[in-house]
Amino acid sequence: MKQATAKVPFFLNDTNMNYLLKGMKIGNLKEVHDEMLFKISNNIYAEREPGYETSEYPDIHDIVVAHSLRYIKGKENNYLEIELVNSLYYSKLREPVIKINGYCEIDDKGYIIITKVTRLTLADKNPISILDI
Repeated sequence: MKQATAKVPFFLNDTNMNYLLKGMKIGNLKEVHDEMLFKISNNIYAEREPGYETSEYPDIHDIVVAHSLRYIKGKENNYLEIELVNSLYYSKLREPVIKINGYCEIDDKGYIIITKVTRLTLADKNPISILDI
């Protein structure tokens, strides 16, 4: 049986990080995409339920929904090509994105510097709110 693949954009990119991070910028986003993504396992996890408290590392309750295959540079955004393990989960996402979890610091210039990537999450860019129901 052939596995399905998808090309999924990253939640944060060069054009939207100021808005999402209240004016702050990630100073090493290129390095994160180019070098850090594949230093962890290639597993991509489902988004955790709201109120679920644990570390940013994967744990026994996390569900693997995809595997990362390769990084793709684009003009407006960068993408991760993924192999879907759970295509039903993917099909329920309105606007799928890859979110990066990990550790960061603030440098002396006020930039956010990601120091370690610990988990990749396949999530909806804009989750359904109570107003959508």
